Amino acid sequence: MPLDYAWLGQGLALDLVNTFVPAQNADIVDRWPGLAEWQVGVAQAIDVRRTATTAIDCLIAEESLSSELRHWINSACRIDPEVVVLTDSNELQRTSGFVGSVARDLVRLASGGTQLRRCHAPGCGMVFERGRGTQQWCSGACGNRARVARHTARREIPKWAKPEPPRG
Repeated sequence: MPLDYAWLGQGLALDLVNTFVPAQNADIVDRWPGLAEWQVGVAQAIDVRRTATTAIDCLIAEESLSSELRHWINSACRIDPEVVVLTDSNELQRTSGFVGSVARDLVRLASGGTQLRRCHAPGCGMVFERGRGTQQWCSGACGNRARVARHTARREIPKWAKPEPPRG
């Protein structure tokens, strides 16, 4: 089954972090299209995801990145730089490795201007960049699911208000 989630395309770091669905405790990194695109193995993707998740969790909490995280990001950017060349047909061709590209995307996210949130809709937990200040969910579908859950919770009869079945 191909992945078709609203969070794809928000940047390499977020796409990678969202290959683990916390609300369902599901790891879908092996089905992520980025593996083939970047020609990276599952084990390396999981290692990089672990570091990227730690960094993004700090950004969501609006905490400073630790010196170890900053060192990893800066080292990855230096060791695996983006190279731009002019092809024979006078077109720009960008080449970069997976780790460096994730690190550069983390730099973009950490340097400000973006608000990261974790979706609190039932069954989700994906990380997303807020498009507007009041955005609470990663997609319209998650917003609908959260509103239905809230409505259902309001309509449920409290346990203390339910009549006791007749004894006898």
